[in-house]
Order: sequence, then structure tokens, then C-alpha cells
Amino acid sequence: MRIKKKAEFIPFVQTLAYRMMLLTVSIVLFAYASYRALRSIYGDSTNVMMISFGFMILTGLGVFYNMSHLKNARLSPAAMKRMKRRS
Repeated sequence: MRIKKKAEFIPFVQTLAYRMMLLTVSIVLFAYASYRALRSIYGDSTNVMMISFGFMILTGLGVFYNMSHLKNARLSPAAMKRMKRRS
């Protein structure tokens, strides 16, 4: 009988799934902020428009930040094997 080695434990914060979730939330928030900003342009809500544009800029920066951190995400060895088989 052979004893199998346990797979390497990767914290969830460092995985690709976590990074993709953060990116998705950033994109959704950016879409909502841009919708809110464009909606307030046609209304007479100047304060809401300025706040929405500021929030839109911040969420846009968050999207690019999360996209740049996707390359640092780690995969488990089992997931790497599956990816190699599929390609």
C-alpha cells in the first residue's frame, strides 16, 4: 500500500476564486455607480451626481487593482493538473 501525500493547503484569500469574486464585485459596483451618475445627470441632483462620479472613479480603480492582482493568485496542484489536461 502506498501512503498518499496531502495536497498543499492554500488559504482562500490567495486563491483564484477569491480574486475573481473581488473582481466581479468591483465590476458590479462600477456599473451601479455609472448608472447612478448618468441617471442623476438627467435629474437635478448635483450632489448625488458628484458623489456618484467620485464613487465611479474609486470603483474603476478597484477594478484595475483587482485585475492586476489576478496574476498573483495561486492554484492547487490538482487544479493545475486539470488545466494541463484540458489544454
